[in-house]
Amino acid sequence: MENGDKSIVPKENAHKNTLYDVPDKTESAKKITAILEQSNALLFESLDRPKTNVHDIDELIESTKGYFDFCRVRGIMPSFRRLSNWYGYSYKQLYRIINSQSPEGIYLDQIKDAIKDNLEQAALVNAVNNISAMFILKSQYDYVETTKVVVEPSDTLLGQPKSIDEIKTYIDADIIEE
Repeated sequence: MENGDKSIVPKENAHKNTLYDVPDKTESAKKITAILEQSNALLFESLDRPKTNVHDIDELIESTKGYFDFCRVRGIMPSFRRLSNWYGYSYKQLYRIINSQSPEGIYLDQIKDAIKDNLEQAALVNAVNNISAMFILKSQYDYVETTKVVVEPSDTLLGQPKSIDEIKTYIDADIIEE
């Protein structure tokens, strides 16, 4: 620290971004390349297809089957956002259809739940990173962890629970009459 600099962080590390630092940069680059190739394959495949008419339930079902088959062949985990790209819509548009409670909306809601279930099952058998799966489930599929608290009297902190008569006896013993 020179000339009155009061920073506790050394200057050489003051602005270093370590978010993308990985021990093996070559392996990391290969993984990122594979992810981009898969995502781009889906994007270009969906651009070559005509937009799915999401108000025609039969066409919607056939297009959905095509998407799941595409994911299976490419080894891609299905997602609702990718599915919306496959149809040629934004995922927000699909949520509007789901909220309409039309037959197509009910079908899309079931597909969304199936995609969520696939991710849950993949996380349970360690086919995907559990932490990433939990993050995705919470952020995109309204997944909520629940905790159940059971309140019971404790013998360790306060001793044995007292009966009403015992409590009255203790109270009466502490009263000082003048």
